Amino acid sequence: MMHNHDIYHCNNTSESSNDKKYKRYFDFTTQKKETKTFLDTLAKKTACTITITLLDYVNKKGFVLNNKHPIRIEEAFSLLERENAWYKNAVHGKSVLWNFSKENKHFNVVLIDDIQDIETFRRRDFFLLWNTSDKFQAAFLLDRAVTSEEIIKIQRMLIRVYGGDLGSLGASHNKKMPGFYNTKYPENPPYMQIHYIGTRVLDANNILEKYKEIYEKEENKKP
Repeated sequence: MMHNHDIYHCNNTSESSNDKKYKRYFDFTTQKKETKTFLDTLAKKTACTITITLLDYVNKKGFVLNNKHPIRIEEAFSLLERENAWYKNAVHGKSVLWNFSKENKHFNVVLIDDIQDIETFRRRDFFLLWNTSDKFQAAFLLDRAVTSEEIIKIQRMLIRVYGGDLGSLGASHNKKMPGFYNTKYPENPPYMQIHYIGTRVLDANNILEKYKEIYEKEENKKP
């Protein structure tokens, strides 16, 4: 049985050659289990639809699955299986990204890129934490759904406390999915997996009130 990193580096041959020569060796059971756990965990907490994209970093091309139509999270795993996504990721270097579709009017999960204070995240039992390389992505669960504009305000507050990338604000920003390799780093693509699943739910009204208090004060200080 070949190791997954060996499978990935088979892509120095043609795609058709890979398909015929190595396909019988592939066993993505572990990777599929990781992805399914992630999607099942998300589906239990939000009714938001998502979009899934296969991204080719080399050619800078993205292919949106399901004819570019958003899907329910419960449907995502089957769609990935039909697309043979784990194979395309490991052999042909396609990264798998997902986002909450823009068609959603309200959101109850807040996503943060490159969160820094991961120890506090675990200690306070927040919702979801997974890695993309040596960096971590976080999902915070809210007690009620909010608008996309309110999501940005909540993101700014959470980043203020726990650190994160202010350049990745927004309710529908693309994230990489656990159970796949991050092929943005082609030489040694990191395997992305879940690092923590928690139960804490955040008070959306409280965070928005604090945002108003802090940022209105800052605005009033400006000449």
